[in-house]
Amino acid sequence: MKKAVLALTILLASALALMAQLPYDETSRKAARAFDAAEWATASALYNFMIHERPDDISAYAPAIVAAEAMGDSIRPMQLLTQSLQYGASVDSIISLVRQSSFKAARPQMFEPFLLEAKNANPWLRRPIDAQLLRWAEFRHDGPAIVTYARTMLQGLPTSAQFLNALAQGYMLCGLPQKAVETWTECLRHHPDNLPALLALGNYYTINNRHDQALPFLTRAFAIAPTPRLQALISR
Repeated sequence: MKKAVLALTILLASALALMAQLPYDETSRKAARAFDAAEWATASALYNFMIHERPDDISAYAPAIVAAEAMGDSIRPMQLLTQSLQYGASVDSIISLVRQSSFKAARPQMFEPFLLEAKNANPWLRRPIDAQLLRWAEFRHDGPAIVTYARTMLQGLPTSAQFLNALAQGYMLCGLPQKAVETWTECLRHHPDNLPALLALGNYYTINNRHDQALPFLTRAFAIAPTPRLQALISR
């Protein structure tokens, strides 16, 4: 890591000297080309130069974070995250941009460790980062992780329809359908017209050939969002 940091320092110093006369947009294009080519040291130096020149340009922070991660630098990403927040980025916006950049760089495996490190380094960001970890777990259909982070989010909002539905889906992915049913039922107790929970229970009972139990949920769902599929299920 020390070698990577030293290389970055040398490149950044060179960039500051060589590119001070270049238009900012040209530097941005060069940085993007280096990033797309997986030339991480060059991309990192260029994006850091851009951040030095215009620290309020939030778009430069995410690829700079990913490039630093790709170089094995565990310190610079957290510095960049903190700086981006100081210059007006919201937690959700910068994390979403990091996620996009990690996919663009074909390095999605760095995203979750980045989130975990960000949470450890910034305890005051735990809740928004846990929300991002939940979304990431849902994207990967990781049942145990969904259950873990949904439960965490429910500690602050115990009747949230969003997090109850997520928890139920996590239980289903874990092979715990009864817990999922109980959780969707709990969701409807607080939110009687919650469409995802109505559809989930209606579909669950339909798939298990329990049409009489499915019908009330399907009917309520149809009243909210009528579709040909729901009509067909109700008419069975």
